[in-house]
Order: sequence, then C-alpha cells, then structure tokens
Amino acid sequence: MSAISFAEPTAYAEWEDDDGLIVLSAARSSLEVTERIALHESTAGNVTARTWAVGVRACTVQWQGYFTRSQLPFAHSALSRLGVGKGGTLTWGIFGKAAGLPKRGYPMLVAEQRASAPHGGGLLLALTLQSNGEPHFDEDALWA
Repeated sequence: MSAISFAEPTAYAEWEDDDGLIVLSAARSSLEVTERIALHESTAGNVTARTWAVGVRACTVQWQGYFTRSQLPFAHSALSRLGVGKGGTLTWGIFGKAAGLPKRGYPMLVAEQRASAPHGGGLLLALTLQSNGEPHFDEDALWA
C-alpha cells in the first residue's frame, strides 16, 4: 500500500512532549503517513502457495512546512523541540480536528530534521518521524 499524503487546510497534526503541545501549523504544509506491519513467511510443508504471519506494526510520518517571515519565531522555538532523537507523541487527523473525524497517534521519535531558507525569506522545515511503540488510539478513534 502506498503512503497517504494530506495537505493543508484539511490535515491537522500536533506534537506533545515534556514541554507541552505544539500544533504543527505553517503557511503551507503537507503530511504523509505510512503505516505498515512486518510480514514473516510461515509456509510449511508441501504447499503450492506462500502463507504469512503478521508481525509488529510501525508508522512513519513525513511532515513538511513552510514558515513565512512572520512565523519564524514559532518555527525557531519548535526546532529544538523537534530535534533529531527527540521523543514525543504525534496525533493527527486526516480531515482535520473537527468532532467526529478520524484521528491517529503514536509515540514517535524524530528520525530526521531538514531545514532550509528558500529565496525570499522564511523557513522550510521537513521532519521524518518514526513510531516508537503501539498506536495511542483504536483504528476507529474520533476527535471529540
């Protein structure tokens, strides 16, 4: 299955760590989520087709946001909290955060952080987050 990508204004994502909550919001942003399971071959005996055992679940999230000059103070404060190796909880909504819409969330580690200053000022921040444990919500969880 390919990754699902969501773009503003519908996608919503928030990062929570020991210092509190950050809503990952920028002038323009995108969110790409890949959830997967490990498959282990369990074929045995004289059979004509392979069989598989379901292994552990994992999730990778790629978030990218462009911050305008006026948003740079927020972006600067978020950089240290979203540094490589930092841990927290990422919660996101495919279609936003309105009541009754689906939500997902995992404990995550920041696996990669890329920052660049494109022409015209501002900041482009890209994060790759890797799950670090079980999902926080059931498959059918909704925003309250």
